Amino acid sequence: MLRSVILAGFAGLVCPAGMATGEAYSPPPVGQTTHYWYRDLDANTTNRVKDTIIWTGDDFALHENISYTGLGLFDRSSLLDEPFYFVEYSGFYVHFCDSELPGPDVRETVFSAWPLEEGEVIDVRFDDVDWTYTVLAPETHTLANGDVHDVIKVHSTDNASEEGYVETVSLSKQTHTYVKGEYGDWGRDWAFAVSRTDVDQNLSSIDLIKIGTCASLIVETLGNQSPD
Repeated sequence: MLRSVILAGFAGLVCPAGMATGEAYSPPPVGQTTHYWYRDLDANTTNRVKDTIIWTGDDFALHENISYTGLGLFDRSSLLDEPFYFVEYSGFYVHFCDSELPGPDVRETVFSAWPLEEGEVIDVRFDDVDWTYTVLAPETHTLANGDVHDVIKVHSTDNASEEGYVETVSLSKQTHTYVKGEYGDWGRDWAFAVSRTDVDQNLSSIDLIKIGTCASLIVETLGNQSPD
């Protein structure tokens, strides 16, 4: 069994299996894939995104994100870009794997914000940027097959520019990750399907060079592997 212990304050922490109101954060399962349609507002184009969970720890999920020009679920021939990777801390705090990652203090701040309740405000400072996250009223999101997901909606702003960056993500209590995103005035995405493959965390299937700084998260979890 793998577990990540990133600081002494996390030692002995146990995350519940669900993400219902009143519970702590727990990551989505490895092998879960969420399929999105992404709308680029600047280019006025829509493409399909396949987002797969490839590794998790107590407070994070590592994503592999691949874009396709075709919109059909099984149209895999029209690859738009090379895969890119990002880490989602505690469901709502995201960093790309080609940039510096936050340390234990920041991670503890976002982790301890759970359970996320309407009206809650979380202030996070990293790399001289102040982020403010506000939990909005709960809502639902419906997939193409009619499945309805209960979501926690989180709105974020930063102080890095004069106008500030604004983003809103909707976290599914069923899949433990986002199913809808509104990214400033340049993009929107929304999930239309979710699939799962029952797999274990497998280091041999991950290119540590490609995942950049996020490789340190894998090293972290392996370094804290519990003896069976």
